[in-house]
Amino acid sequence: MPGISAKSRAGWRSWQLGIKGTVCRLSSSSSTTTIPVIDLSPFVDPHASESSKTQCAEAVHHAAVNVGFLYVKNHGVDPSIMDGALAHARAFFSLPQVVKEEISILNQYQAPSNKEGTTPPLSCRGYQKAMCGLGNRLMRAFSLGFGLPENYFAPFYHRSFWCLRLIRYPPVSPQERESLSSGLGCGEHSDYGCLTLLNMDESTQALQARNTQGAWIFADPIPGTLLVNIGDMLSRWSNGKFKSTPHRVLPAVGKARISIPFFFEPNLDTLVVPLPECENYARAHGKIYSSVLFADHLRSKVTNNFSFLEPSPTATSLTGSKVHTVDGKGSERH
Repeated sequence: MPGISAKSRAGWRSWQLGIKGTVCRLSSSSSTTTIPVIDLSPFVDPHASESSKTQCAEAVHHAAVNVGFLYVKNHGVDPSIMDGALAHARAFFSLPQVVKEEISILNQYQAPSNKEGTTPPLSCRGYQKAMCGLGNRLMRAFSLGFGLPENYFAPFYHRSFWCLRLIRYPPVSPQERESLSSGLGCGEHSDYGCLTLLNMDESTQALQARNTQGAWIFADPIPGTLLVNIGDMLSRWSNGKFKSTPHRVLPAVGKARISIPFFFEPNLDTLVVPLPECENYARAHGKIYSSVLFADHLRSKVTNNFSFLEPSPTATSLTGSKVHTVDGKGSERH
């Protein structure tokens, strides 16, 4: 990364590898803001009643519309998988500096080394499978929340262009944290994909979301849950009805913080057409979104956010290929 030392680059490396009805109050100074904790078991249990699915879907939908963040429990992801991922992350970041620097990105055109193979290890594939399963369960809930068939979104996610990152935030002193002299662990932003499924360690007072009053509130880990937030793409898919809430990370005090976001995305060739079911909401708020190919949306966001990636002069839209549209039919783009 231009302008960033190798030490800082490795230390801050974001490593890309290949209570039902309960609410959690996050701040006494913002009592009107809550992040709901939703029991997702109706979408895990194959024998769950339709009424329980509907009730859960309504809760998930309400959180997406009004908060943009939600915790899920009884989500179907084995705790050993979640804990194992955190252990692997700690092990990697504990390696000597020279070893970690071996994964530095030299340029965007160089092929990966084949020494250890180019496919993710079995443990990584297990985590990926579990997270994609959770992403699909959430999309089924969103479908019902929109009044659509439960598997409405399924054609757009069967080849999810997912992304997994392991992130370590180095510790700072309380004085540095108070003055922010060390800067933010991660500045204010919204995620540009569809869903972020966050597995984080026990560190508290780090991740913050901006509430409806514009104040920053903490989204601390809750044992047994995963934190979910809506991204820009899913907000666009809902014609702006779902909230892609800005968030940031403060530096960790005392010890390093480990965070593992899994970005659950649609197929790369999905044509995202804003849902007609949300047009009334969009008109009432003065904006109707246009359709966009997910690959084009992703390319635009990535090249704008990562300075080491330069737009290729030959990069074009995925024209001439069959893509999935929101009505479930294939369409040719020319």
